[in-house]
This record gives sequence, structure tokens and C-alpha cells, in this order.
Amino acid sequence: ALLLVKDKNRRADAISLWRTNLTQSPDDLPSRLSLAETLAQDGDLPGAIEQYRRVLALKPDYIAAHVALAQLLSKSGDAEGALTELRSASTADPKNAAVFEQIGDIEAARGRTGDARTAYQAALGLSTEKAARKRLGDRLKALPR
Repeated sequence: ALLLVKDKNRRADAISLWRTNLTQSPDDLPSRLSLAETLAQDGDLPGAIEQYRRVLALKPDYIAAHVALAQLLSKSGDAEGALTELRSASTADPKNAAVFEQIGDIEAARGRTGDARTAYQAALGLSTEKAARKRLGDRLKALPR
């Protein structure tokens, strides 16, 4: 499936193989993650969301799955669901600046300036990358007072 997915004309075959594998081994995280990523890339948000939720049912502390699910939920218009996933990720990994930045982005988009500011400040305090610190500073400055 990993080889097939690289060929645009064979992506459906790869998805079918992953689904068959998961029918036989529902707890196979690599197959479930690959399926979720491929569905997301192909624009099947509901399918990808379902697969990431299944990943998290098997491994609730999987930060990357929480973040990926949050991005898909946000893209599908479920900001509250996205925030729930990101808050779970921030609880499991309280030093992950990227998670706090994403929380800030969602809160800012919702017009919740105070919550966005708090999240951006947390991310700024955790970030060590110069580019990320500049970006966070710019986002803080752009927030209405």
C-alpha cells in the first residue's frame, strides 16, 4: 500500500489494501495512520477524521494524531472539536509550542482575543526557534486590544 499510494492512479488500491488489513487487524496503527493521512490528502475529511479517532481510541496519548485530527476538524468547521483535541495534546505534552500556537490560531479566528493571546504567549514562552518566535510575536501584535 505504501508503494501504491505514491502513484496517483493507484491510490484507491492502496486505500483498499489498508482497509482490508484493518478488517483483519483493527489495532494496526501504521495501517490506520497511513489510511488516515491518505484520506486527508485526498480530501475525504470525514473518513480521515474517523480514522484518527480510531487511532486515538487505541492510543489516547498520541500527540501527532490529536494535532492531525484537530487540523481536520478545524478545516471541516468544527473549531470546538479542534480545540478539544489540541487541549488534550497540550495536557499530554505541555511543552509543545506548536500545539499552543494552533490553539491561538483557532481562538483568534473565532474572535476570542484573550484566549488567543494566552495561547500565543504560552507558545512564545516555549518556542526556541527564531522564525517561530517572530511569527508568534507578529500574531500577538496583530490581535486587537
